[in-house]
Amino acid sequence: MSNKLYIKSINLFKQKKLDKSLVNFKKLLKIYPKNENIINYLSLNYIFLSQFDNAILVLKELIQLNNKNVSYYLNLSYCYENINEFEKAIDNYKNAIQNIPNEAQLYINLASIYKHQRKFDEAENVLKKSLYLNSYKLFSTLAGIYADQNKFDQVMEFSKKALELNQSDFIALNNISKVYMEKKNFEEASKYLGKALQIEQNNYLTHINLGTLYKNLNQLDKAKDHYDRSISLNPKSYDAYVFKSLIELSQNNFLEGWKNYEFRWFKQAERISITKPKWDGKKINQKIIIWGEQGLGEQILFTSIIPEIEKIFEKIILVIDAKLKLIYQESFPNIKILTPDEEWSKEDFNCHLPLGSLGKFFRNDLQSFPEKNNYLETNSMKNNGNKLKCGLSWKSVNSVEGDFKSIELDNLLPILKNKNLDFFNVQYTDEKKNIEQFNKKNNLKIQNIDGLDTFNDLHSLSKYLKSFNFIITISNTTAHLAGSLGVPTLLMLPKNIGKLWYWDNSIDGKNLWYPSVRIFKQNVENNWDTVILEINRYIQDNFYN
Repeated sequence: MSNKLYIKSINLFKQKKLDKSLVNFKKLLKIYPKNENIINYLSLNYIFLSQFDNAILVLKELIQLNNKNVSYYLNLSYCYENINEFEKAIDNYKNAIQNIPNEAQLYINLASIYKHQRKFDEAENVLKKSLYLNSYKLFSTLAGIYADQNKFDQVMEFSKKALELNQSDFIALNNISKVYMEKKNFEEASKYLGKALQIEQNNYLTHINLGTLYKNLNQLDKAKDHYDRSISLNPKSYDAYVFKSLIELSQNNFLEGWKNYEFRWFKQAERISITKPKWDGKKINQKIIIWGEQGLGEQILFTSIIPEIEKIFEKIILVIDAKLKLIYQESFPNIKILTPDEEWSKEDFNCHLPLGSLGKFFRNDLQSFPEKNNYLETNSMKNNGNKLKCGLSWKSVNSVEGDFKSIELDNLLPILKNKNLDFFNVQYTDEKKNIEQFNKKNNLKIQNIDGLDTFNDLHSLSKYLKSFNFIITISNTTAHLAGSLGVPTLLMLPKNIGKLWYWDNSIDGKNLWYPSVRIFKQNVENNWDTVILEINRYIQDNFYN
């Protein structure tokens, strides 16, 4: 088409003068109502102006005119996704695949939506049906789906198939590097990431993975540099923001850390739908609902801020994990405590806030941490006997980093042989038989507490913790619970992998979140010798008269 108005409209579009370009294409459409190019440019103007509803109407018309153009389907689903109409985006891709069955990108994008929804079986099925196309991108995408499920054998299998088809597939190289990082083989991970970087220096995923590699190696400045690079390449690189925030928070850089920590909501599939506004940190004397998120440990950690919230709100409703309900009702009698399964969304409140977002309002510098030892309250179990009593927890099984956090009972022998102490098993896994065998082998008497469900009954567990003179534990829920109760806690931490950010918020070995928690950290990865020596010395200096 040689129409001057048409050429001018295209030039305006290329110059990003979208409002003027849009006006002109609307004029052209009146002259040429069925011209596919004009309608397409009209849709692109709407998309770049974020007028997605208008773009959807135009794209539907385009597909009626030509149902074999892949870009029309891709753009239509892009619009649906931007207005959170994911089911319509899925239906559109399914329709596209019927009309254009040999286009790999359609399968990849459809699988990506299922992945976002954490419907991994559906994502796998879509991709497996398309593998006959023999596209390296399909194999790489399927490997990525398996990576999200920690199915590492399948990640390696399909990544290698992708590389057989295209040795320059840096996505496949990234996927393989992630497997090696999960196996803590950082040397091999580094090799594959180096290859990926040589092929494509400006891929944001490669820089995220490099950041994680350096974080695991405790080279935090390099890690942050790569996370920053990832963000500069893709402002929607939400993982990079969150991973960077964890480093910043661990370094007591709370202002930047909390800001980046909020990006966790852009990457989490499960979010709470609430019509009321989030609390902005300003309006007070209202009714607020605060809802728990993340794991039990994090929920207990951020609850330390609740006493300050109580001073400024007329009414507080706290939604918390069911395992914590009884002890929270006991500790916060003026707060309504609910669990996620209860009908809390119908409660009367003006605003809401996820529990982990309290930090940005109340913990922005070292001085903002109170010195009070406890904020949870419960009665202690009766304490019989004359010896000092020590609770013991040594194993983590739920975390991918559990092997690095855990310690063998044999390593604890220099402490356990102390005849002036009575030791009690408060490990949340079932260790009764192991304890009996260990006691027999070493002529010791670590005691199992009959009838105590340490995994589910945290209310009863808290009463036992209160009865101990101190506890020795690794990083787990027991450490959080003991710290929140003000129980003297000797916390054993790995040198790097498995050490969560909030345990680094310490001054002279005393944790800022839990002043009763003393930190004992490895000097050498996987070597607990100095930790055991320091704990033994600390017990003698602080608990013996």
